[in-house]
Amino acid sequence: MIEIFNFISEIFGQLLFTLAGLIAVIIGISTYITEQKTIKMGVLIEATCIGSSIFKKKDSAPTIVPKFNFLFNERLYTIEGKTNSKVKIGQKTPIYINPDKPDKEYYMPKKDFLMKYFCIFIGCFFMYLGGLSILKHLGMYKDIYFLYLFIGLFVCTFILYLIGRIIDK
Repeated sequence: MIEIFNFISEIFGQLLFTLAGLIAVIIGISTYITEQKTIKMGVLIEATCIGSSIFKKKDSAPTIVPKFNFLFNERLYTIEGKTNSKVKIGQKTPIYINPDKPDKEYYMPKKDFLMKYFCIFIGCFFMYLGGLSILKHLGMYKDIYFLYLFIGLFVCTFILYLIGRIIDK
């Protein structure tokens, strides 16, 4: 009975690890899809940095976020950039906006931190490690680590390629 409980608890932990990887992949892919839709359906305009805001969370260091202004349909909009954006006041940057919601849905290609790719890569890595660990506990795992690593990296790269091809159509 104790052996069954230990087996289930180990598999459950590995499934959680794999699930965390899947969630990271989904977040990365959904961010990529949203950005691509904004680029395809949006309008390319130019935004100007007008300053920055400082956000302070309870137990963390303050975060500086730049603010941008842009004119669209004879109306002035103010939006916030990303925390990693390094800009000077008055600097101009291209921005894709959704014409229906210009202050809510926008994408700044020059200020992209590539977080979506990081999420996808880390998620694939977690899913890969979790899957290998599950196979090991089920007795299907062999000691050919490099073959599994090569196959896993190839599959992850192929999935990223397919996602790019599907989104670009």
